[in-house]
Amino acid sequence: MNVKEQVLLALENNRGDYISGETLSAQLGVSRQYISKTVKSLIADGYDIRSVTNRGYSLSKDCDLLSAVVINNVAGVKVYCFGSIDSTNRAAKVIYGKEGECLVLSERQTDGVKKDGSYFPSPQSAGLYMTAAINAQVALDNMSGYRSRCAYAVRSAIEEQCGCIAEVRNTDDIFVDGKKVCGIFIECTVNAATMRTECVFIGVGIYTGKAEGITAYVSGTRSRNKLAAEIFKRLKNISAE
Repeated sequence: MNVKEQVLLALENNRGDYISGETLSAQLGVSRQYISKTVKSLIADGYDIRSVTNRGYSLSKDCDLLSAVVINNVAGVKVYCFGSIDSTNRAAKVIYGKEGECLVLSERQTDGVKKDGSYFPSPQSAGLYMTAAINAQVALDNMSGYRSRCAYAVRSAIEEQCGCIAEVRNTDDIFVDGKKVCGIFIECTVNAATMRTECVFIGVGIYTGKAEGITAYVSGTRSRNKLAAEIFKRLKNISAE
């Protein structure tokens, strides 16, 4: 990680509390002036960071920009975050072909797709739009059960990170308070000789905030980054079953 990424991670790990420039300087081996310059760069990127004399810097609890470095620190996978993209599933297929396992996220999708092929609205910063590309050898006749396990893994992460009670319906839709807040769309590559998958592309769309056309969303989301990381870890664990 470069210094900017390390500063962001330190602020994230102390979210809501102050960490002094002196402490950051000592931890990262750079001058306090360089820390100040780095924080200003993060603010320019859109991070809500408060600076108080004799206290240091604090990342606002309400700041929820997607961050590859924060997600990677928890999930341990190559992470790619975009401001806008047509579809995280499509992007994940391309990136997987070059890089292998990965997690792709975007603040917005212009052509997101539901499992039935219809359009999935993905307004700016109103949800968690992600695709996990995972090496998983699943027998094709076991895909129904695999889809169900993926849904319960996502549900578990939502409940833990958002402090709510969720339920799975229709195999891989997730509801909170009787309203759908999340859909899961799984695609895969298949080894024709073994009739098993080689990679699964698990698209997850969770509404986390208000936006035009969005009628239900998960409230209480503390961090989309941590939610994404926890979802990936749970999905990755399924592939070993």
